[in-house]
Amino acid sequence: MLSIQWGPWKEAGMAANEKALRRASDFGFGAWSNDQGVAMMSYLLTAKAQGSVCLALKHDLQFWPHGQMFGPSSWKAALPQDSLESQIHRVIADLLNDEVSLDADLNESGLDSLGAAEMARSLSAQFGMKLPATLLTDAPTEKDLQAYIRKEMASQSRPQGSPAVQRTTLVVGAGVGGVAFAQQLVRAGERVIVMERSAEAGGCWSLGNTSSQLQIDSPSYMLDYEQPFPWQTTYPSKQQVMAQVSSVAHELPDLRLRHTVHSVETLARGEYLVRYSDDLNQNRELRVDGVACFLGGLHRPNDLRFPGEEHFAGPCKLGHADDVPPAAFKGKDVLIVGHGAFAVENLRTALQNNARSVIMVARRRNVVFPTVVNWLINSVDKTLSIRAIRPILAQFYAAVGLTLEDLPGLDGDSIDFRIPACSDIYFLAQAMGVLKVIIGEVDHIETDAVIVKQADGTLQRCRCDIFLKCLGFHRDDLVRQIFGRDLERNASFWINGDPNLVANDQFQVPERVNSLLCPSYPFYVQAFAKAFLYYRNNPEVFEKTKFAPGVDVTIMWEHFGPTKEKVAQVTAHQLPFHFFVAQRREDWIRNVALIQKNREDFLHDLGGAPLLSVADFDELLRPASAMVARLWPTSLQNLWGALTVPRRLRVLFFHGQKTDAAIAYELLKRQGWLTQTMDFVIFDGPHSVLADTDDEQLQRVGLTQLVEEMKYVPGGEYKEWCANFDIFFDIHMKNEQRDLSSEEEDLELKRYEEAFVYLKQHAKSHGPFDAVAGFCQGAAFAQAALWKQQQSDIGLGEVRMMIAMAPWQCPYHEKKGCFQQPLDMPLLLLHGRKDLEMFKQAAPIFGQSFNKRTRTLVEFEGAHAYPPLNRSQNLRNAVDEFLDSNWLPK
Repeated sequence: MLSIQWGPWKEAGMAANEKALRRASDFGFGAWSNDQGVAMMSYLLTAKAQGSVCLALKHDLQFWPHGQMFGPSSWKAALPQDSLESQIHRVIADLLNDEVSLDADLNESGLDSLGAAEMARSLSAQFGMKLPATLLTDAPTEKDLQAYIRKEMASQSRPQGSPAVQRTTLVVGAGVGGVAFAQQLVRAGERVIVMERSAEAGGCWSLGNTSSQLQIDSPSYMLDYEQPFPWQTTYPSKQQVMAQVSSVAHELPDLRLRHTVHSVETLARGEYLVRYSDDLNQNRELRVDGVACFLGGLHRPNDLRFPGEEHFAGPCKLGHADDVPPAAFKGKDVLIVGHGAFAVENLRTALQNNARSVIMVARRRNVVFPTVVNWLINSVDKTLSIRAIRPILAQFYAAVGLTLEDLPGLDGDSIDFRIPACSDIYFLAQAMGVLKVIIGEVDHIETDAVIVKQADGTLQRCRCDIFLKCLGFHRDDLVRQIFGRDLERNASFWINGDPNLVANDQFQVPERVNSLLCPSYPFYVQAFAKAFLYYRNNPEVFEKTKFAPGVDVTIMWEHFGPTKEKVAQVTAHQLPFHFFVAQRREDWIRNVALIQKNREDFLHDLGGAPLLSVADFDELLRPASAMVARLWPTSLQNLWGALTVPRRLRVLFFHGQKTDAAIAYELLKRQGWLTQTMDFVIFDGPHSVLADTDDEQLQRVGLTQLVEEMKYVPGGEYKEWCANFDIFFDIHMKNEQRDLSSEEEDLELKRYEEAFVYLKQHAKSHGPFDAVAGFCQGAAFAQAALWKQQQSDIGLGEVRMMIAMAPWQCPYHEKKGCFQQPLDMPLLLLHGRKDLEMFKQAAPIFGQSFNKRTRTLVEFEGAHAYPPLNRSQNLRNAVDEFLDSNWLPK
C-alpha cells in the first residue's frame, strides 16, 4: 500500500488560494503544479513504491534557539503572561496572515490540513500539552479552540514540581524507547524534539524478520499505559509493532526523520549545543535544555566465520532482516548457533514454516521462560521473585528431561538476566523430539553438516540444510561518540552526573537479580521518564541521591511502582488469565498438529517419540494455575477446557498432644495459616488426656499466652491422637534402648484401630481432603494414617500431599516396618531451629519415609511451636512454592 502526504498544490485542492499559498511560502514551502504532481505520482506508481511518502517543495526553513522552529522571522511568540485567548488568536493570525472572527470556520478561511497540523504543534508547545493533529476537526473555530484548550488544560495539568518556564528536550532516536519517552515528556508539558537518523521510526524492530513477533504478551508492551492501545492479539507481529511506533511517533509535535546527531556540547548546566545534519545533509546547530539518547543496543550483528563455512551447500545466514525467506524452511533440517531471544525466535519461525528438525548449538543453555511466566510477571503489581516461578520452570523443564540445576543462568533463587527469551514451542519441540539443544561449539563446517565439539570434547556431526548464526549483536558506544570520550557513566542512566542528560543503554545490561519486575522495555522507559522529570525538577534531590549502575529500581521505586501497577491493570483488563490460557492452549494444539503432520518420517526415525497432548499442556500449567488461585482466589480460570473458579485447598489437620481442635485453630490463626489459599478441617482427637501444668513446658509449646487469656487450662482435660509419644520421649530423652513389650503393643494396636475407625467416620462426613497436616503427635499419627490408607480405605483416598510441623515417627509403626516403602507423596517438613534436640533429630528420619524427590525440609526461627507463617517471609515463600508445585484441583 502507498500513502502520499502531499505539500500544497497551487492549481487545485484546499491550498489553492492566495492566503494558503502565501502562508506556505512564508514557512518555506513551494507549491506543486498539476503537471508536477501528476508526474510525481506516476513515477511512484511505476516504481511500485510502498509505505508512506511525503512530497513537498521545501526551502529556507528558519531555526530559532532552543530548538523552536517557526516560519517568518517577523513572527513573535506570545508571552506567558498573555491571556489564553490572545495567544490562540496570535497563532491563528500568523498562520493565516490575516485576522478572522471568533466564529469563522478556520478551514474555510484558508487553514488546510498542513496548516492545521502546524497549528496543533504550535499550540501544544505554547501551552505545554499534547494536542492532536486533528484538532481542527473537534474545534473548527477560534471560539471552539478556546473552549477545547481550557478543557485540556484541566485534564492535562502539569505534575507537581515542574518548572513554570517550558524547557526543550532533544530525544535522540525514534525507536520504541525514544518514542515512548518523548510521549511522556510531551504529556508533562515539555517541549520535545525527536531526531531519528533513519527514514522511519521503529528502531531495532527493523532488524526483525517479516515473521518476527513479540515474545511477551502485548498488554505489557504499550507505548503509553495511560492510553492503552488495543493490540487485538497477544503477540503482535513486527509489522504491527512498527506501525504502532510509527503512528505514535508521527503524533509527536516535532519528529525529524533522517536527522543525525553528531555531538552534544555542554555550555552550562541546563544549556547544551547540539550539532546535527538534517534530511538534506546540511550541518546545523540547535540549543536545548536537555538531551535523552535512545540509541538502542542492537547495532551490528555478530558474524563469526567458522572453518569450512565457504563449503556449506545451503544458506548460511544471520537469521534477521529476512535473510532466509520463511518458505525456505519447508522440509529442511536447520542448525542454529546461539541460545538467545533471536535464536529462539528463529526456532519458532523454522518449525512453524514446516522445517523438518532444528538443532541449537550453544556454549551454555540459557533460561527460557514459558509464556505463562511473563504473564504472571506482568499481572502482579510489584515484583515476582525467582523463587515463586521455580515450580513453573521445573514443570516445563521436566517435560524435556531437565532439572533447574541444568541451567547455569538460574542460581538458586536468582537469575542472571532480567528479560530471558520466552517460548512454549521451545519446550514442545524438545518433548516431541524435533528440537535438540547441544552444549558445545562449532568445530568446522562441511558441505551438508556442522561438526560440533561438545562440552566433553567429543565431536558430533549434525546434518543440516540451513545454517543460522544467531550470535547476538555488537553495541557501538554511540553515547560516547556524541558526548565525547571523557563522559562519566557511574550514575545509572545519567551522563556526567547531570540530571538533564540521560541515555538508555543501561536498561538491558545483564545483571543477576532475585526478582523480576517486567519483561517489557516500554515499561522501563515510561517509568524512567517519570524519574527523569522528577530529578530534573528537583536537582537538589538528584545531587544527594547515590545511584548504582544499571536499573536501580529500589531508589526510583516511587516512579517505577505506579507504572507497574498500570501494567498489571492493563493486563487484567485486556488479557485475563482464563483468556490467556485458552489462547495458549489453541497455539499448543496447532503446533502439536503441525509437528505431527510435517515430520512423521523424522519422528519415526527417532523411534516414535512421545507426542504431547492438550492434557499435557494443562498439566504443565498446573503450578502456574495454582499460583493464580493463590494470588487471585476469585479469578476465573480455564482448567482442562472448563471455566471455573478453583476451590481452595482443603486440609485435614491433626492437632498435637494435650490440645484439641479449638486450640489448634487458635494457634493456626495466630501464626498466619488461615489464608485465602487453604481451608482447614480439624477434629478433636479420639482419646482424652490431662494437660501439662509445668510453666516451662507450656512456654516451650507456645501455649503461655493462651493460658494468660484463659483459653487454655493447665491440668484440664484435652484430646490426643495416638503415636506412642511417651515411648518416643523415653527413647530419645532418657536414652532407653528398649522395644515395646507385648502388653504395650496390644494396647497401642487397640488404640490405633480405634483412632482409625474414628478418623474414617469423620473423614467420610467432612471429606474429601486434598492434603493432611499435623503438629508433633498429630503429624506422627497423620503419617501412620497415610500408610494405613494404602492398606484399606480410612477416608484419605483423595489426599495428595502432607505438611508436617515438628514431626516424629511413631515407634509402634516403625517397629512393624510400615515405613520401609516410602510414601510417594509430596511432603513439606517444618521444624524450629531452637526445638529440642530429639525433635531436630527426628525430623529427617520422618522425612525418609517419603519419596526423596518430593520432600522439602525447611527450618524456621523458633522452638517446638506452630511455624510463624506471618512473621517469616522465607517460611511463607517455602509454603507458597510447595503449594504451587503440588496443588490445583482438576
